[in-house]
Amino acid sequence: MMNFQDGVLQKNQKGFKPWKKKKARMEKEKVFAIKVERRPQSSVMLQEVLAENGKIIEARMGLHKRSKGKDQGLVILYTKGKEEELASFSRSLKKIKGIRVKSISL
Repeated sequence: MMNFQDGVLQKNQKGFKPWKKKKARMEKEKVFAIKVERRPQSSVMLQEVLAENGKIIEARMGLHKRSKGKDQGLVILYTKGKEEELASFSRSLKKIKGIRVKSISL
């Protein structure tokens, strides 16, 4: 007797063993939005944190604008990594004065 269970065609206990599902990768995806409010003072520290965590950054987009004497910027990051790596990265970003960080888990 054959049945279809969990997306795998199987025979009864005396027949074929069911295919083992691959273990889910423990990587998480997160998007970070970083608003840099004091760009000249905080951009060097921000760049250091980004460089240290480069292995989890999949994509990066940066925008900057000058208005009313303020030099501001916005950095959007798509990251992928272990939960503890992403949490550590987020904590490192939040320690930098002059930036605000928001994230979305996917």
